[in-house]
Amino acid sequence: YGTFLGTAKQNGFDNDWAERIFAAGTVLLSTGDYLRLWRRGEITAKELEAFLLKQRFSLPAIEHIKKASEFFPSPQDLISF
Repeated sequence: YGTFLGTAKQNGFDNDWAERIFAAGTVLLSTGDYLRLWRRGEITAKELEAFLLKQRFSLPAIEHIKKASEFFPSPQDLISF
């Protein structure tokens, strides 16, 4: 992030525009994608929680989502079967 801001400043962008450009290039995955990454062990439970909090889920909702994902497959998995 710091390198990006430095490069943007060298190219004539102020910090406000540099932050906007950086944010536009940041992609959040879907809730299902984060759950699959967590189940595969590619992210920790804390990382999952942080990502889902960014998507404005509450802590109780995150726990419900994790529990429900144990029993219900994703829509993509349902279509595959």
